Amino acid sequence: MSDRPEQVSWHVQGPIYASSFFLGPLQTMATMCAALFVGGLISVELPFLIAFILSSRQILTVFLSVYSGSLIDRIGSRTAIILFGCCAMVTAMIYPFLPGILGLQWGTVVSGAPIWMLASMIIAVQIAAGYAEGNTWVGIQAMVSQGLKGHPAYAGRMVFSARLGGIVGPLLMGPAWDVWGPFGGFTVLMLWIGGGTGATLFVPRRFETDPEPYPAPAQADGGEAEEKPAKRRPDRGPGFTDTLKLLLIPAVALVMMLTVLRQAGSGIHASFYVVWLDKEIGLSGSLIGGLMSTANVASAIAAISTGAAARYFPHHWLLIVTIGMVILGTAIVPLLGDVYVLLMLAISIRGVGQGFNLPMMISMLARHVSVSLQGRVTAFRVAFNRGGQALVPLAAGAMAEVVGIAGSFYIVGAVGGILLVMLSVWVVRSDHFGPGR
Repeated sequence: MSDRPEQVSWHVQGPIYASSFFLGPLQTMATMCAALFVGGLISVELPFLIAFILSSRQILTVFLSVYSGSLIDRIGSRTAIILFGCCAMVTAMIYPFLPGILGLQWGTVVSGAPIWMLASMIIAVQIAAGYAEGNTWVGIQAMVSQGLKGHPAYAGRMVFSARLGGIVGPLLMGPAWDVWGPFGGFTVLMLWIGGGTGATLFVPRRFETDPEPYPAPAQADGGEAEEKPAKRRPDRGPGFTDTLKLLLIPAVALVMMLTVLRQAGSGIHASFYVVWLDKEIGLSGSLIGGLMSTANVASAIAAISTGAAARYFPHHWLLIVTIGMVILGTAIVPLLGDVYVLLMLAISIRGVGQGFNLPMMISMLARHVSVSLQGRVTAFRVAFNRGGQALVPLAAGAMAEVVGIAGSFYIVGAVGGILLVMLSVWVVRSDHFGPGR
């Protein structure tokens, strides 16, 4: 069966790509703002507290993801994105007012009793903001599976659009932060979320077709593979147990495990990376935004090539190799010092990996899971993603107390690399992952 996508109207494609342009890089932009905000209030000598505050935005996403996915399946991804987008806009503008509530000024390191009250307030906002922002991204991915059939070419275009947004967004946010501080940075973030929410209004309420998942791969002998996973799919019921049953599908289990390992790079990047660049190297918000944009340039180029790469390489190996790139591109950062060109090279390696692996994850899930469960399985994957994104910074923060922030980069990267090799051995020895794609 051909790996070329069945044509979907641009009336459907266009608004989805426009939404992903704004909402795709939202996690990176929000984390950048939060890290700069926290770094201006809490001493770098308290790395575990910083890590805990930054990772707290994943709490509700992890514990309520399955129920959020069920909600998206029921009310539709379009409605869910609009709802959660409006909530994310509100939470974005709460941050700049938090120090003033306690009579504090951003840019002055807080000590003593106020630090715990301030930390508690930031954590509360982080939890709400992370949940709202995370569900907009779940909705976008679900729309790709439902409206664009989950094909690698369409998933790649969606990620390409998201990475283009990731080029523009940080370049706007960085200078705004340098000139106007938290009010400037978070205002850009709020307007950015508004752009994605507004674009979603143009997504059709009902898609033109009721698409089947991306077709199953051919066997080595030329016949079509038996769709055994389809017999295991739970077709009804929003329960947590039904969602867990999806892990019985080998491809789904592989995606979930790789999602966690991806955080050996992304978890550090979402927490200590910006703090390292800001406090240890002394880069300005504009230069940090430039690095973020560089990553998205590399990621966009990789993403738009996903459809072609998927025709020539087994999907599971493409995933494994590119996640290795994500880990490597982050782990080596402290070795590079303040040489900006080398920092750009490292984040580009990570960007290429990110550009390939997300479309492939979306595609693999779309191939093996019913369309009616795409919101749920996407939220399930995001739960694994955000769970790792919460735990990795906490582990890194604990290690940083002993070996320093630089040492935490190396240790997390080494552990992630070892686990990735072990997972690769399982794939080689498994009967479920043959030479076919």
